[in-house]
Amino acid sequence: MPVILMILLWLLGLLLLVAALAVATPLRLRLSAKSDPTWRSRVVARPFAGMCVPITIYDSTRPHEQKPQKEKTPAKSRTKRKSRRSINAEALRLIPATIGQMLRQIHVDNLLIDGEFGTGDPAETGQIFGQLTPFIYANSLDIRLRPNFAVACLRGRAEAQLSVIPIRFLWPLAALIWRAFGPRR
Repeated sequence: MPVILMILLWLLGLLLLVAALAVATPLRLRLSAKSDPTWRSRVVARPFAGMCVPITIYDSTRPHEQKPQKEKTPAKSRTKRKSRRSINAEALRLIPATIGQMLRQIHVDNLLIDGEFGTGDPAETGQIFGQLTPFIYANSLDIRLRPNFAVACLRGRAEAQLSVIPIRFLWPLAALIWRAFGPRR
């Protein structure tokens, strides 16, 4: 019996070590979308700094399972709804700062956008393109966006490669949870 327990403890330790490495090493994400001939998108992750086999997180070509709908539950009391509203309001107030902290943890390795857009109105299309011009030409990313002044359209493709270290999200999330649900001062 002690040998089995020792083996289980070693396996548990190994599992914890692998989990710690998974959240402490960069996670490589590859996002791609294209619209020709139909809209299609895909998100692939490669854990352990890209050394692991690719794991498809989302693929729009796969059929999605529909979850069975739940029956409606009776209405809850007013006091519970009121306290939940105040918690939601507090969380919504804190979320923009937390999202900003989290977005700073994402590193864009590569970005390619090649597309064509049009609104159907040449003046509006030109105005939108003029507003997008600083973002298109003011960075080192590969962005090729062409305005179509004749017809309303949105077509093209986009690919992005991102690096994220999951453990870096822990502190902003913990701070958000503490400020939203921690003791009141």
